[in-house]
Amino acid sequence: MRTTTELHRTVIIVVAAILAMPACGGNDPTDPRPAIDARLENIPSLAATRDGSAVYFTQSSGLWVFRPADGTVRLIAGGGDTTIAQGVDPLDLRAGAGPIAIGSNGDIVFSDSRHVWRLRDGRVTSLAHASTGDGGGHALAERAVSELAVAADGAVWIGAGTPGLSEGFGIFGLYRVDPLGVLTEIDLSALGWFTDMAVQVDGSLLTSEVGDTIRTVASDGVITVVGGTGDLSLGGLGPNDYPILLEDADLEHAVTNELITFGDAVLYWDLRGGLVELTHGSIAGVVVPITGFDGLQASPSTDLGQLLGLAAAGSGATFADTTGHSLWVAFPAVGGRDSASISAVDLASGQATVVAGSVGE
Repeated sequence: MRTTTELHRTVIIVVAAILAMPACGGNDPTDPRPAIDARLENIPSLAATRDGSAVYFTQSSGLWVFRPADGTVRLIAGGGDTTIAQGVDPLDLRAGAGPIAIGSNGDIVFSDSRHVWRLRDGRVTSLAHASTGDGGGHALAERAVSELAVAADGAVWIGAGTPGLSEGFGIFGLYRVDPLGVLTEIDLSALGWFTDMAVQVDGSLLTSEVGDTIRTVASDGVITVVGGTGDLSLGGLGPNDYPILLEDADLEHAVTNELITFGDAVLYWDLRGGLVELTHGSIAGVVVPITGFDGLQASPSTDLGQLLGLAAAGSGATFADTTGHSLWVAFPAVGGRDSASISAVDLASGQATVVAGSVGE
């Protein structure tokens, strides 16, 4: 049973697919403009500041920020304009939108799937590029950058893949760039391919396969299976059954193509349970039950099984231990080509309200 505090927690849901230029005439994209007027393309991932004041994502035009407080969006890096983001180097994101991650130190690491950049103190530097890209930073063997994660010490984990080839759309190459900029390739022979990753509080990486196994990768490359091989379905567990060991969980219904770090915890989406929190090798519980998304589930524009991205904000070591948290979730828009919307959802009522973008246009 949810507490009164939990029932009044507001969750922002981002129903999306990337941001193209909003149809606002010839306005400068670096100027804030109403998010409700923006056109959204496909958003592969989201990243929020811990205080919830900003949610970042990439578009073919560059790095964008959504400000929930005033409902605006604006371009902060890209477009080939050296005046953007306090004089950052011109960026060309012609390869399209890619993964993004934010570190507890404030670093924003983002990609257009061919290049990896880091935004720190208003300055963008190149960290790496895939075999199909060029420019500064380390050269990666794979054709595309698939996932990113940033540790508390500033180390960057890069997951790379080979989309469109016979192997599929997973991550086949894993790299770690340490705080000094030294790149190490992780031997994945004991891991194979995986679909998503999130950094843990100790700096290690948590990796997942869709509906299957969760493993950890230490900074020295040691890989350990930690869960997903059991027979306990989260859909059949009650609120008093948690915590359970991750190794006892059955992740058949988990959409683990999107893991995110929140304090000491990692969050992921389960189609039978809801938003699930992992802490220290166990499942702490379902922090947002699936019933909390009834308002969106009833919408013809939303398929809860097509989760694209998560971003969370708030204080506390875990998502469940304090009030006032916010959550952003990215979904592809249904009913329109290359269109999307951002909805704010009050879990107490299940009511979803569109606050940015449009659906079906």
